[in-house]
Amino acid sequence: MGTCQSVDRSTGKILWDRTVREALPHEGGHNSGSLSSNSPATDGKHVFAFFGSRGLHALDFDGKILWQKDLGAMHSKHGHGEGSSPVLHGDTIAVNWDHEGQSFVVAFDKTTGQERWRKERPELTSWASPIVVEHAGRAQLIISGTRRIRAYDLANGDVIWEAGGLSANVVASPVSGNGIVIAGSSYEKQAMFALRLDGATGDISNTGNVLWSRNRSTPYVPSPLLYGDVVYFLRHYQNILSRVNTVSRGFVPRFCPRPHTVFPTTEMHGRPCLHPLTLQIQGLPSG
Repeated sequence: MGTCQSVDRSTGKILWDRTVREALPHEGGHNSGSLSSNSPATDGKHVFAFFGSRGLHALDFDGKILWQKDLGAMHSKHGHGEGSSPVLHGDTIAVNWDHEGQSFVVAFDKTTGQERWRKERPELTSWASPIVVEHAGRAQLIISGTRRIRAYDLANGDVIWEAGGLSANVVASPVSGNGIVIAGSSYEKQAMFALRLDGATGDISNTGNVLWSRNRSTPYVPSPLLYGDVVYFLRHYQNILSRVNTVSRGFVPRFCPRPHTVFPTTEMHGRPCLHPLTLQIQGLPSG
């Protein structure tokens, strides 16, 4: 069952609860996920809820269903389930559909639900969510994948640039800022790289558009966090946090938190950092 809820953030009161789809699962899922792992998107007036094989649903803020799209049945690798979230930019909402069948990416008009374009993707199952980056006056829809990370023109779906080098089972989404895209993965191999968008066209693998790359301590499931010119990421399944300067690739020593530890953060020189008390508790210097 696919259900959307609106909750008053001040009181916790449920304002409305709307069932958008009832269906039996056609395959299993990973024990760390659910049948509603996909995050919704909103433009402040509408909510776009994506339940993968249970469809994409547009609702207004009163819970009224405006339109619905059934994209078929996804068949994930090892039956691990679905998790890629939609991305909303302007009046376009896009969905990545990488699975063990014919993969594709599709864009819809957010108001009417009309399909604007659809492009097949020569990819296997991935769980990465797309991002949209405005660069040189053009909106780029960027999606990480096993064979390639690709940038599509959001207006028509044409591939702008692509690059190989990630692992299989891509889960972490890319991040972007300051004209740079950073993507990482970790499965049968570890891979992470930064790509410069200026002049990026066609296959940019092993070109000057690759600013740097690394093959250790790369992220698997959690996506990186980009703040200013610094990117933070966790290593695979290990509780090791790394901090890298995206321009110079300057590497700040890692630390190993205890499992399930939540760290308070603060601001220092305009950048987020771990609270000194937390570092002292972990037996690490707070500088």
